Amino acid sequence: MTEIAMQIARDELISRDVPVPSLVETPVADTTPAQSRGRVICLTRFSTPTEAHILCARLAAEGIATVAGDANLLQANWLWTQAIGGVRVLIHEVDLVRAREILQTFQRGDFALAEDEPA
Repeated sequence: MTEIAMQIARDELISRDVPVPSLVETPVADTTPAQSRGRVICLTRFSTPTEAHILCARLAAEGIATVAGDANLLQANWLWTQAIGGVRVLIHEVDLVRAREILQTFQRGDFALAEDEPA
């Protein structure tokens, strides 16, 4: 969140008499400007936006900047999935090796919850 967005959120909480939580610094994915990170490439494609967003979240948790390309378009027009080729998971080319490793563990099901484990 930008500093101004944080201030607006703080002010809104105060105006509603909601306790303002202390800020916890969260690690940020690579902050190198996009133009210096190389080309943006497609890591993989999914037939549903949900699958793509799950992988994007996993990649982001590992510090890899990612975008689910065409996710909103296919969410609104799901019949176009075959014509467009599905939802693209886009990453920077410099992250390809690490992203492929994460994709392989994702496809193996290493991040899946056990049947009796609560979500």
